Amino acid sequence: CSNRQFCQNNEGSHDCINCDPACVKCFGSNPDQCIDGCSKGFRSASDSTPNTCVDINECQETPNICGENSNCVNLRGSYECKS
Repeated sequence: CSNRQFCQNNEGSHDCINCDPACVKCFGSNPDQCIDGCSKGFRSASDSTPNTCVDINECQETPNICGENSNCVNLRGSYECKS
């Protein structure tokens, strides 16, 4: 399987299943099963849960990220500026 997938064993075979987009690598398909950090736009939920990646709300953290005449819309792992 690739880096952004994990291997699920099946009887006589295996499946490669995609990681959650929050994860760089994973051991399961949920955002609390990440390995080696979080993808861009995400961060660890806390020091005590380093395998859990949560969305960064760029709109809250950087209020003027889109400039004066645009509205910031937070997206999972990203943001969008709308006029």
